[in-house]
Amino acid sequence: MLVIVPGLLFAVISLVRARDALEHAVGEQLGEVAHGTLEEVALDLSRSATTSGNWTHQDVMRDVMIGDLDKRVARSYAR
Repeated sequence: MLVIVPGLLFAVISLVRARDALEHAVGEQLGEVAHGTLEEVALDLSRSATTSGNWTHQDVMRDVMIGDLDKRVARSYAR
């Protein structure tokens, strides 16, 4: 009994401290990953906006050069 009770108490305290340390470490890593992911998503959105703007500009310019702008306007109002 004299050995089991202190050993059990020591094990419980160690488990609680290990759990707290693990939660803290995982929380920090999760924050770092979330921040990195946010930067990647912002960069991807910026690239997508630029790319879609270029595609739109090219599509409109093609209609202007070909003379098909009236049909494009008519199609947009028909929807």
